[in-house]
Amino acid sequence: MSYTAQQRRDSLAKGHALPNTGSKPPKFPIENGADLDAAIRLAGHIKGQSQATVHAFIKKEARRLGLSSRIPDDW
Repeated sequence: MSYTAQQRRDSLAKGHALPNTGSKPPKFPIENGADLDAAIRLAGHIKGQSQATVHAFIKKEARRLGLSSRIPDDW
């Protein structure tokens, strides 16, 4: 799903997105399984944050959704 900047900020307020640098909207909003799959695919293209930080966030959200089995084994 494509999120507006406001929807991304709302996800961030709930702890379901990562803050971004500067005035850019938060990234990796994860509200459902499709968002989780997209975040996993895009995690290799991150800028401004460590890969470990992004992986830890995505793993946390996968646990929250009960979808930990979708996390790649090499993470």
